[in-house]
Amino acid sequence: MKTTIIGGTHERNMWMYLENHLGPEELDYEDLVIIDVNTLENDEQLFTDRVGLRIAMDYVNDPDKIIILMGQEPEEVLWSVPEFIELMSRSNVDFVDFLDPHLIPDLYQKLSNRKNSYRDNAQGTLT
Repeated sequence: MKTTIIGGTHERNMWMYLENHLGPEELDYEDLVIIDVNTLENDEQLFTDRVGLRIAMDYVNDPDKIIILMGQEPEEVLWSVPEFIELMSRSNVDFVDFLDPHLIPDLYQKLSNRKNSYRDNAQGTLT
């Protein structure tokens, strides 16, 4: 498996879900990064640990990377975090709440479209 997965069970389940819907030939490539940004511990200690977001920042400047941020926090909480705002301003970043499965079909559709776009662009540069 070439895809970089930073996190635990949820991230691996996300990979399997996407692989089942897109097919392994669509997802078995190095430029997909799945990162856990699950940093909400409790109401008194919001975002005491932003490790997942910091790791994502290391990848975001590479335009060939497709970055999936995963979390369980309410988005309104995440939008209060500067790193999250910065990441979500990039076209190569998507966020999905793994506990909200209706978002996942939209995500794999985006990935499928983006992968096809990469393929079209690559073919265009060869001619």
